[in-house]
Amino acid sequence: MSTERRFDFTSETIPSSWHEAATHAPEGTKTPLRREAPMRAVPTNDALDLFTAGLSALVTCIIAVSLWYEIDGQTNVSTSWGALALGTAVALAIRFGGGEQDHQVRAVLSLVFYVGALLVALYIIGAANHYELYGSSGDPFDFERELLNTRITRPWAVVAWSGGALATVLISYALRRRN
Repeated sequence: MSTERRFDFTSETIPSSWHEAATHAPEGTKTPLRREAPMRAVPTNDALDLFTAGLSALVTCIIAVSLWYEIDGQTNVSTSWGALALGTAVALAIRFGGGEQDHQVRAVLSLVFYVGALLVALYIIGAANHYELYGSSGDPFDFERELLNTRITRPWAVVAWSGGALATVLISYALRRRN
């Protein structure tokens, strides 16, 4: 068959035998039909490493709360501005421990660790103040009374706690990956 008559649909162009059709057929290859293999790519880390981020946040919380307790106990000045340093330290620890991905997850994780560490710090400082005043360790209700009577009634304490929470979220968003 010639290429001029390729689209000729008359019965004269039909080969009369398989042998004649095979002689006019294009040449094939001896290898079996193959599909192209998918390209192998190096895996990328597009997710936050939660274990390392949580571990670094936990260690940072322990260090920051103990420093805040020591500063509060040594100076005899009850300050709530340690909450701002605590929030900043937790956000930085989660960023450097978990990676630069998922800034929204980092912000939530930072806020959870911050609130937990803040409650622990307030309880430890309140228990130390109660022991210093009354000579005995109080029960959790004494902590609640001390928190309500001395901490929450001071507006700057609430501003410092809110500033620490805001710092955790803003730092998590500020240190996100920019494409």
